[in-house]
Amino acid sequence: MKTIGIQGLTGRTGGHLLALFDELAGEFDPIAIVRTKKESPIVCPSGKVVPQVLLDELQQVEQPLSLVIDFSVPSATLQVATYCHARRVPLLVATTGFTPEELKTLSDCAHGAFPLLRAPNTSVGVLALVELCKNARLMLGEDFDIEISEIHHNLKKDAPSGTAMLLADAIRSQDSSLRIVHDRSPLHAPRSQDSLGVTAIRGGTVVGEHTVFFIGKGERLELTHRAWDRSIFARGALSLGRILMTKPHGYYTVNRNFLTV
Repeated sequence: MKTIGIQGLTGRTGGHLLALFDELAGEFDPIAIVRTKKESPIVCPSGKVVPQVLLDELQQVEQPLSLVIDFSVPSATLQVATYCHARRVPLLVATTGFTPEELKTLSDCAHGAFPLLRAPNTSVGVLALVELCKNARLMLGEDFDIEISEIHHNLKKDAPSGTAMLLADAIRSQDSSLRIVHDRSPLHAPRSQDSLGVTAIRGGTVVGEHTVFFIGKGERLELTHRAWDRSIFARGALSLGRILMTKPHGYYTVNRNFLTV
């Protein structure tokens, strides 16, 4: 049985991970990585209590971990990455909201030390959307303007979402001249053909919705992914984690084959 450390198990996706651990009994044994001793007991639907370990004391844990999955905040991610570096433990980062400097720190930490996968979204459907957007950019060319709109619940901290930026970066990989512009307003000057607008909307309890618009002269293509059940992120994280545990040291980003250096 593989022991997996989960950071963020008490978050919005955590409950779905707990249910999956019950379904997959015998394959994974979870340990919750927490940041405060005030955490309440974490219990699977079956009644099994998940052991907890403080992030600050993780280096002292003797039990080897096969994988760490991180659904937390950037500062905690960087701290757990230090542990994974020291113990050579694969790390799946599903946290978003990193600065460019923080992402460089993660990349530098992983290379030559342990496998790290950064997956701003662990949904298989979103991975398909990424590839469709790449192909659409190649087929439609520069005559089509591109805009991305994303909608999330009103408690989401980062904007635009990590998934929106994943989509923008994927499209930009087909044309490095594109500039990513956040929260474009119709009151701004007319868009230039070398810009890609990303707009964030926050409200209610929306799990996540992303639409990419390819707008040409007299026609428009819209590619949309809607998530209404957070269990897709939990299942996707475990699927990605299984693959990551087979990979050599390095910094990976998610793509059509799930992983690419």
